[in-house]
Amino acid sequence: MEHFFINSSVCLFSLWLVYKLLLENTSWHHFKRYYFIAAVVISAVIPFLVVRTVVVPFTSGNTIDLTAMELMPSEVVETGLTWDWSLVLLGFYSIGVLLMGIRFIKNLYDLRIKSTDEVSTYSQYKLILRELVQVPHSFLNNIYASITDYKSGAIPDTVLQHEKAHLDQKHSIDILFIELLIVVMWFNPLLYLFKYSMKLNHEFLADQAVLTNGVGTKEYQETLLAYSSNSQNRALVNTFNFPIIKKRFTIMKTHTTTASGLVRSLAIIPVLALLVISCGQEEVVVEPEVIEIVEVPIDESKSIMLDIQRKEGTVTVDGKKYSFKRIDNKFKFYDKEGKEQDLESQGYEIIEIEEVEIREVEDNELFRGKKISDSKRIVSPINEDFTYDLKSNKAIESSITDLKKSYGDDVIVISEIAEVNGHKYYYAQDRSGKLFLNKYFEVVDLRGVSSGKINVSKFILPPPPPPLSPLEFIEANKEDLTYYIDDRKVSYKGAVSAIKLTGQQDIQILPDANGNMSVKIIMTDAKRKLLPPPPQPWFTHTPTLLKGMQNGSIKLLINGKLASTAQAKSLPDNWNINDFRVKKENGITVIEYSGQLN
Repeated sequence: MEHFFINSSVCLFSLWLVYKLLLENTSWHHFKRYYFIAAVVISAVIPFLVVRTVVVPFTSGNTIDLTAMELMPSEVVETGLTWDWSLVLLGFYSIGVLLMGIRFIKNLYDLRIKSTDEVSTYSQYKLILRELVQVPHSFLNNIYASITDYKSGAIPDTVLQHEKAHLDQKHSIDILFIELLIVVMWFNPLLYLFKYSMKLNHEFLADQAVLTNGVGTKEYQETLLAYSSNSQNRALVNTFNFPIIKKRFTIMKTHTTTASGLVRSLAIIPVLALLVISCGQEEVVVEPEVIEIVEVPIDESKSIMLDIQRKEGTVTVDGKKYSFKRIDNKFKFYDKEGKEQDLESQGYEIIEIEEVEIREVEDNELFRGKKISDSKRIVSPINEDFTYDLKSNKAIESSITDLKKSYGDDVIVISEIAEVNGHKYYYAQDRSGKLFLNKYFEVVDLRGVSSGKINVSKFILPPPPPPLSPLEFIEANKEDLTYYIDDRKVSYKGAVSAIKLTGQQDIQILPDANGNMSVKIIMTDAKRKLLPPPPQPWFTHTPTLLKGMQNGSIKLLINGKLASTAQAKSLPDNWNINDFRVKKENGITVIEYSGQLN
């Protein structure tokens, strides 16, 4: 949408500027009328024209980690007011369309024939005579004039001829066209410029028609001046005294030759060409990359391949058996008599390899290979902020910039996918070059089964699974979380037990005041009813209380006064924890009770 609005506005302004510089002061008024309509249509079409097609091979873009990572705080479930600015702009635009639509309908409604109007005829058109009309105007098949001025003969016939010319040439259709565009594109100021220039050209056309009918130029100009003092601005109609009288007088005397008109018209062509090139659409075609694998022949007759893991052993070279040892990371060779032989000086190349079990496979069997190092991070160009963890089968979020800082070049980028013998292999690239991986993320060599070319296509990951529930989140991160019921800190077991009893609603997962990730369970009255009653405190157990009072380890205060053992027996069986307060004074437990006794 931004491409269309910006480029169509550029086209619209450029074509309006061409009109002002080349066409406005000419007498080719009919050509200018159709130029306006064509300019609006062309400005709407050019942004959709595909003028350039760019073919690019698919290459790896931004990458994302597919291995296990810590859940980031962006997984936190938070509630709060957020603004969807696209909806705000859509609402603002809709209000503008509504207001401009009401304005358009009101203007049409004002032009209806009212019961108080007197209807007459002028030529083949209706002449609507009504009060409060300052200047004659016209719309569709009607001419509107003041009933008082018309009956008193104050309206010259040239004025009515001028309005008749508007109706003859159907200028109202142009006005309706531009007004409907303004309703839809009310925010574009260029449409208002076009409307003004279009209506001014309508006046040039009507003036030209009146003068062609034999009316004297001087007489007509005097009539025009007489009406110029009145002002009545209407959006949908053509009025006799449209502003810029001096401009109209100048154009009345202007005559543009055919040669001049053609030169000015032809100048529009290069402008249109430039607009198409600069404002047209560029299409980007992404083609799958064809990877050509070229085998480099190795002169095996002059190569000695040794396992990189072996420290010593035997090897046969040109039919002769040699023993070898690795000394200071360099192989030394000995013949059967124990004499050291410098095979490298004889033109042999020592190649260190890792031995891989090689066996024949069926045509439809998956090729196996070498496991990649655990330090590697496999990433794929799906979205910079999205990571899919294959090991734990869950979606997390991360920053690709932080990922690169953490692992540097130790990253394998999966960009495309290849299919061989019915099995899919990932085509990837790391800092050492390009390689293929099977579904177990083992590096495999597909050169032996290809004809030199392997077609690969864009790699697409499966969609992420649904987000974790609060209990799943707690279970995955229980060691790193702090737990609260309302504002009271609780243990992991207490939080999980409360969630299982009351449900997984009204749970906030967010950093606490100390910046640590926390789980806060919001307790409602309905939730509290689902919880079991708390255990009875020890001091409400009467025998324990009486025993402590007798040995002096407990002091009981009832409503602020020291109580006796007899009063202690009167404590209610249905206790309320809020009625008790317990504290220590000089090694003695002081229990204060402020409720009612039995």
